[in-house]
Amino acid sequence: LCEAVCREAYGAQTETISGQGFLEYLQTANLFLIALDENRHWFRFHHLFQNLLQMELSRQMDAVTIAALNMRASHWFEENGLIEEAIQSAQKAGDSEAAADILERHRLDELEKLNFHVIARWLEVLGPIPAGRPGLQLAEAFVAVDRFDVPRLAVILEEVAPAIEENSDCMNLMGELRFLQGVLAFRMGDGETSQKMLQEAHQRFQNSEKGGIAGNAAFQEALSLNLCGRGDEVLVQFDDRAHRAATGNPYYHCSLIMGLIIVSFFQGDLTRVANHAMQLKTFAQAVGSEFLAHGFSIYFQGCSQLCRGNFGAAVRHFDTLARQQYNIVRHRAFDSMAALAMCRQFLQQERAAVGALMDMQTFARKLNDANGLKIARS
Repeated sequence: LCEAVCREAYGAQTETISGQGFLEYLQTANLFLIALDENRHWFRFHHLFQNLLQMELSRQMDAVTIAALNMRASHWFEENGLIEEAIQSAQKAGDSEAAADILERHRLDELEKLNFHVIARWLEVLGPIPAGRPGLQLAEAFVAVDRFDVPRLAVILEEVAPAIEENSDCMNLMGELRFLQGVLAFRMGDGETSQKMLQEAHQRFQNSEKGGIAGNAAFQEALSLNLCGRGDEVLVQFDDRAHRAATGNPYYHCSLIMGLIIVSFFQGDLTRVANHAMQLKTFAQAVGSEFLAHGFSIYFQGCSQLCRGNFGAAVRHFDTLARQQYNIVRHRAFDSMAALAMCRQFLQQERAAVGALMDMQTFARKLNDANGLKIARS
């Protein structure tokens, strides 16, 4: 039923055989079982053997029973934090509403950590969004923000805004809507409207448990204020906010430092950029290397070195991003790969520069990103 299985997941799906005993039997019998981790906890079947088992399952059980098994697997996956697998199993059970419910229950947890790429994967597994799901439309809008797809963002917000603003049951979504409207206004060049929208979004989330989303709103607000010519005000205001938030929500704190970094960069203060980037790296590491702010800190350390002409130091930062594939906003991932190639060229490492661009093409194809592929080819 599932692409991967462990003894607990197997035991949750069937009560007829011990999950541990069954997997041990399959391993002993060498029945096309492939370990997926060093601890031999997760396994998968060889694809041809899995197809054979699925055919046999369809022969022995009716569709209703198979759907019930898939839903049992979905419940187990969700309870154990494997949300993508939970959505997938619910879809296999033919229950798209249950799959949508799972995504809705967990999407804010990933937005809190700025994990837009995770939301994107979940939406791909879900497929078409069922009608009457404004929360999922907002999730799709966050993915459009991450991908800098302004036309798609505008279309989504035009569709979903009336459903939220005219329905009292959707007031809990208003903070997200204002955030997204603020980002759209910023990317359309309207700094004042953007700042007002983002300030409202920040206020709506500031006292909630979702400090990371409040921090993202504050970060975007810093960009809007800078667009309005108030960059100096941002540096003073956000430095104070970051100092006061140091012992609070780490996602909120890191977002404030990110705002300081990017405004300092726009103002050409490379020393401040480097100092704040090192500070951000320290706080982000405490959260985990997969946190977007960690990749952000490495990216701007590389940018500051590139702008100083320290190409060797810049290469080390950009190469770290490329090799370890830290989570980072997609357009900055392409930027870092292009910068890596450029720095290699400046250092007369022509073969390595071409290799960096080839890696960039591979990355763009993997993401099916036409714009990234165009940049690499240029």
